Amino acid sequence: MKKNCPNSNCAFPKNFIRDGSFRRKEDSKIIQRFRCKTCGTRFSNATFTTTYCQKRRRINFPLLKLLASGVSMRRSALFLGVDKKTVERKLPYLAKRCKELNQKKLETFKGRIHNMQLDDLITKENSKLKPLSVTVAVDEDRRRILALEVSQIPAFGHLSKLAVKKYGNRKDEHFNGLTRLFQIISPNQIPGNVDVHQISPQLRQILSVK
Repeated sequence: MKKNCPNSNCAFPKNFIRDGSFRRKEDSKIIQRFRCKTCGTRFSNATFTTTYCQKRRRINFPLLKLLASGVSMRRSALFLGVDKKTVERKLPYLAKRCKELNQKKLETFKGRIHNMQLDDLITKENSKLKPLSVTVAVDEDRRRILALEVSQIPAFGHLSKLAVKKYGNRKDEHFNGLTRLFQIISPNQIPGNVDVHQISPQLRQILSVK
């Protein structure tokens, strides 16, 4: 772990010394403290971790397993013995960490994807009158999610007239979502068994395929 003085205005951020330690109450670990000799800023090893300032580090991994298994946030809080607001606050952190780890893993797949599957599912915001399209691209061989995009779409079927009456015309952003999806999946990740001449002109333009 590379340590520098967290003070962005410090002239010599690497000029620091050890400055005692403390026992972290949450997990009983001994954390080393440091003091910058240039500006006097005090910091510790915990300052540079992704869980800095968290008070419930121990539940991060169990909570991730519960949420990934389809357990509701309220039920997860009950299982772990924490308040439901704690689960709410940890959800963005866990999502960000999973995205970073998935991105690092995907970098090792470049040029090695041979079978890719696309799928769409329909969900909603807070009403069936506000549907959303969730597009997922999956590496069939490794069962890894390559990219995922959520796009708003207008209501359809017997709810379309009611949706327009209540919320007005809703913009269809499904194509824009597909564009973002395939921009994430770079052209050198296109499955080798796909005949690019059978791809629609719109999709070919997104993929930058000639």
